[in-house]
Amino acid sequence: MTIQQIVFTGPRQATLAYAEVSEAALSPHEVMLRTHYSVISPGTELAGFAGDQTLFPGPQPYPAYPGYAAVGEVIAAGGEAPVRTGELVLAHTPHQSVSRFDSRDRVCIRVPDGVSPEQAPLARLAQVSAVSIRLMAARAGDQAAVTGLGLVGNLAAQLLRCAGLPVLGVEVLAERRLLAERCGIPVTIDPTAGIAGHDAACAVVLECSGQDRGVQSAIDLAARHGEVFLIGAAWKRGTAVMAADLVRPIFSKYLALRSGWEWQIPLYGSRPPGSIADCTAWILKCMRDGTLVVDELITDRVSPAQAPAIYADLLDRPAAHMGVVIDWRQR
Repeated sequence: MTIQQIVFTGPRQATLAYAEVSEAALSPHEVMLRTHYSVISPGTELAGFAGDQTLFPGPQPYPAYPGYAAVGEVIAAGGEAPVRTGELVLAHTPHQSVSRFDSRDRVCIRVPDGVSPEQAPLARLAQVSAVSIRLMAARAGDQAAVTGLGLVGNLAAQLLRCAGLPVLGVEVLAERRLLAERCGIPVTIDPTAGIAGHDAACAVVLECSGQDRGVQSAIDLAARHGEVFLIGAAWKRGTAVMAADLVRPIFSKYLALRSGWEWQIPLYGSRPPGSIADCTAWILKCMRDGTLVVDELITDRVSPAQAPAIYADLLDRPAAHMGVVIDWRQR
């Protein structure tokens, strides 16, 4: 079967290419998915597109095949796969028109009735922070904060609110603060204007900016014995904050500085602390019930042919975009 897929061929080079997917009989755990919508990750994917990341050693390998958040129809499924033919599912699959994959290696769950197929891929990006929310010591009623209100941070703040915690949103860009307020986060601040009155007040802080100044703000906001989860990946090395300035309050406030990397829990299963599939199912229920606002977060809807060109604009003008959805039903 001939399919279309987005490919990074070099730094700041993206294209729509053709490839082949085998139509041979599926193994018991395999799934064949016809993609309807996928969403661009503004962190991981842009780091790969830029080609200048420092989070992992070594040069960015090319060609690279971006994407990990798609919704589509199951066109074939093995007998032991968690989904059935004809179902609409959310899967950790790349930006391509049809994907064939082993469901044991990629989360694949049914999208519940009442959730928009166009909006459902954003549940995958909400999942990035949902794992930390599942692991945090804070409970309903405790004060929380999120530093960085991009797509992942906005969704993180909303999920904390869904979990019963009052949330402070911290963001430099005024447009993103206003968007967060429209999504139900009533208190937002610009950290460049100072955090007086909010410092040392939060039982948990989710750092979603991936910037050293964001980490500094998160540590300043955390209360004694509080937790700070590093969810935003530091794709680029920063120089604005000295390590000693970060370490000192961690030491003196007895803070727990924790990894927010989502892969620290299993893909599937219900044993404590749960699984990524469980987190995603909770997010989809919040979307269905209207407690997680996602329609405001989609700023761009593009066809596969238009998708390669938008990566550079996402990188160069981050304030102009939030959620970019690729509509694979367009040809």
